[in-house]
Amino acid sequence: MKQADTAESNDEANRLNDRAIALKVTNSKLDLRVVQLDRSTKSLLQDMKKVGPNLKDAAPQVKQELDSGLAQEAQRLPRHNQNAGISGSTTNRSRPSPPTFGSPR
Repeated sequence: MKQADTAESNDEANRLNDRAIALKVTNSKLDLRVVQLDRSTKSLLQDMKKVGPNLKDAAPQVKQELDSGLAQEAQRLPRHNQNAGISGSTTNRSRPSPPTFGSPR
């Protein structure tokens, strides 16, 4: 529009003004198209099919299975030093003591 103000003839000024208005309209149409594409992108992302289960729904079931599996394992584990009489005893009764050589003096 500044160029139209400094144009030498009226016809050239009208042509430059028409060109400036056409560029503004084109710019507005492009902005509208960008907004439309943003909306359709959001819609498509929401409609996208998800692969696999929702982990929020699967977590309680897995936790329950894990807890029951740990409880079963705990029942199978041997209980060492249960009747040792000394708390914190770490003796291992499954290993024999090492042999001694020679006679004590």
